[in-house]
Amino acid sequence: SSIPAGRAGHAGPSRAPWRCAAASAAMASLAGYLLRCLVACAAVGCIIGGICTLVLASLAKHEKGVAKYKRSNEAWESTRQAFDSISKIELRAATFVNNTTGSAEKGNESGETGAADSLQLHESALQMSRVTAPNPFEGHEEKEELPPYVATQFTAESNSSAPKGLVGVVPGGFLPNASFESLGPESWDGMHRSGTLVNFTLVVDGTEIELDPMPMVRAVAHWEPEGMYDHCNAEGGTHQLGGKCWVYQRLVRVCVQMAKDDIGVWHLAPRAEDSPNASSGCFYSHGQWRAGDYATMPVPLGSDWHYEENRTASFHDFGVSVRSVHDPFFAALALTRGSLSFGWTSIEEDVFGIVLIIIGCVLCFQPMRTLYTTCRGPRRGSLEVNRRKYPRVDDPWSPISPKSWHSRQQSNPDPELVGMRFAGDEAQGAARGENHHET
Repeated sequence: SSIPAGRAGHAGPSRAPWRCAAASAAMASLAGYLLRCLVACAAVGCIIGGICTLVLASLAKHEKGVAKYKRSNEAWESTRQAFDSISKIELRAATFVNNTTGSAEKGNESGETGAADSLQLHESALQMSRVTAPNPFEGHEEKEELPPYVATQFTAESNSSAPKGLVGVVPGGFLPNASFESLGPESWDGMHRSGTLVNFTLVVDGTEIELDPMPMVRAVAHWEPEGMYDHCNAEGGTHQLGGKCWVYQRLVRVCVQMAKDDIGVWHLAPRAEDSPNASSGCFYSHGQWRAGDYATMPVPLGSDWHYEENRTASFHDFGVSVRSVHDPFFAALALTRGSLSFGWTSIEEDVFGIVLIIIGCVLCFQPMRTLYTTCRGPRRGSLEVNRRKYPRVDDPWSPISPKSWHSRQQSNPDPELVGMRFAGDEAQGAARGENHHET
């Protein structure tokens, strides 16, 4: 049989539609697979987090920390009388001042201060007053379950307008101005630079206690990436070579801990044996107890390190405090690592862990159902439904398969071709009949 000229060379419909449909189906299948994987990971994370929370709840860290703080508070009631019996604490400060500029300059430990004509020793003193220490847990949730906090400390706050000699007040000019030009070379790790040093001496009822020299100004560096993740200017620092962000600071407060020995002499109370003076401060940071607290002097935007090192720092808000080593405040800092929060109770952690496990089990339902269906295989009668819902190119019965077009063409032939084929079949039958009669 012959094919009409209009149908000659016809190879079926264009493959572009079924290719687009196949790509869309593949993308949808991939998105569904990734979503199921994400849900499965979230479910596993919730279950693991819930189990870890239940384990932490069994340790009862909150209850143990609160019990230790209560014991320290009970011990403080029996030892605070010795600290309250102190009648007078005086603080003396000594540093070198440049006669030309009027700012503090750096001297060395041997007493050689460079140009002796331009440097002069600056000495000052103040007397502290006994005050009631504020409750460190004021505004915290733990305040209700903790015992009342009653502690005293000796302190002096700044008041530039107060006359010299007033008890509990830091008069103006107690510390001279210090220039950042006095910053020395970098430390051995390259992350610190110290400026003018000041020597403090405490006089407790006639007993002199010398503190380690403290820099009045300093520069502390840390690594900061440049570009869009650069936060150096936001922290008040400035970038220098090597990717370091230098932050310039000045001394704003001094606070130390003291204890009384067996013979009745007061001394610094170190919390680390390897560095007695460096670990007797009141400021807790990363396991260390610092005696000096520093404030950042922000660098204006667009300024470089030359601008900062030409500035002068004033100490108009300088303050000083002396506290007892048995003060429960220090026990709270050590137990909470400086946060003053004992964390969740065991009951709160139990409830949170159970909630996480329940959420994980709910999220696990769909991934486990998919895994079960995959391992079991399709059920009887669901093959045709899946073919219609998720057509595949390699399935000959799929509507997007190129083979299905040929099958539909065979089951639904062209009427014109059917007529020509019937005529051809009749002609072949008549020819076979004539041959039979001849024989």
